[in-house]
Amino acid sequence: MFGQSGVGMVVMTSGDNGFMLAQSIMRACARAYGWVGYQPPPRLRVYKPPVTRLELYCGRFLVDDRLTLKIYAEGENLHAVFPGQPAVALIPVTETLFSLPGLSSQIDYKLDVASETFPELVIKQNGRTFTATRTPEINP
Repeated sequence: MFGQSGVGMVVMTSGDNGFMLAQSIMRACARAYGWVGYQPPPRLRVYKPPVTRLELYCGRFLVDDRLTLKIYAEGENLHAVFPGQPAVALIPVTETLFSLPGLSSQIDYKLDVASETFPELVIKQNGRTFTATRTPEINP
């Protein structure tokens, strides 16, 4: 919803990939109705993490002490998985900042300089900010 103009939309879907369909429908309506400012920013790749360093970003992160986010590497790419959702590829913007296409979200890794690790990350989505801390991997 755009507060100044009072226009908005609700899209409801059922299924694991409904958010992708909803985002496409919302972008199409925004174009058709001329909703200035709705279009997501262009997806530019300005940083490509070396494949040898991808494991530094991987792991499980506890979001706001209630939800576990899993980040894993596959080939030359990183992916994020929230419980009950399909994996989403992370698009690198800088060494610590990644975009989640279609979700209007960003993940900003917080570097611990002394250990050269990322013990924490910050997720920004729809004007909200969530902090996530790395949790130990549990192997069955």
